[in-house]
Amino acid sequence: MAEEVPTSCVWCGECRSNLLFIRPDLLTLLPGMFRLTRCAGCGLVRLDPRPTTENLLSYYPEGYSTYEPIIATEPSAVRRVDREYGMRKRLRALERLQPGGRLLDVGCGTGIFLSEAIRSGKWDAYGVEPSPAAAGYARRHLGERVWQGPFAQGPFPRASFDAITMWNVLEHMEDPIAELRHAHGLLKPHAVLTISVPNLTSWEARAFGMCWIGWDVPRHLNLFPLALLQQVLAHEGFSLLDRRCIAGSHYTVALSLQNLVNTLPTALRGIGLAGLRVFRSLPVRVAMAPWWWVSDQARASGIVSLFARKEG
Repeated sequence: MAEEVPTSCVWCGECRSNLLFIRPDLLTLLPGMFRLTRCAGCGLVRLDPRPTTENLLSYYPEGYSTYEPIIATEPSAVRRVDREYGMRKRLRALERLQPGGRLLDVGCGTGIFLSEAIRSGKWDAYGVEPSPAAAGYARRHLGERVWQGPFAQGPFPRASFDAITMWNVLEHMEDPIAELRHAHGLLKPHAVLTISVPNLTSWEARAFGMCWIGWDVPRHLNLFPLALLQQVLAHEGFSLLDRRCIAGSHYTVALSLQNLVNTLPTALRGIGLAGLRVFRSLPVRVAMAPWWWVSDQARASGIVSLFARKEG
């Protein structure tokens, strides 16, 4: 068994917690059983114990779902348009509050959002990514704009960015509070911070139970209830501007279904995989688009994005 370390709450410091469930890594099927618990003090959900920092890296293989090639290299025209639409939704949501400027994408992965921000012509955009493999890919396509290493150790001057984005990143951080404080220091006065996190009250979380992709153990170390995250942002010097569901939907539900299929007996797994291929097909995606729109408008989808401004 990989070496593990006990944890306490990164927000209130409480060691006591209530067990939610114990489950394996259903996404990559790597070995181990992991405990998700809810803090008895503030309600933060955390992995306890968690793998050491060194062992945790092995749970991010090169085939990990977010390590996709940048959109410009996508061979399928239909797939390229679909992926561009998703990134443009993110850009439009950000640009409603900050029309352009100097941007830092934290946890930029292979540079998918970063490359689209640069291509828009509105952003002087940079990225930071801890994974050597993902950062190496991004650097081959985007050059020195991508820095590989921990966010807190990046070579970025204080008060130098008009916007910082953390798309599906905060839950992966060992100390998200410290990372938010670091982001606050890098932002100019009145600049915008964008965070997207798993929506713990979403219909997807209720429907899929422990198979929900939002519980993606052991990569998701800290999961914030929405009210708690808003409290944290206010405490760290940010004022909330907007809260929206703009990412995920069909894609995240497909990942939850993939987790569910991976729990089936071997004899049934082939049937489950066939159904999953149908669910991921273009006709099904088009047919379900109205439902995803309603789900997003109700802020009930599996990923929620918060937009906050650094207070002057």
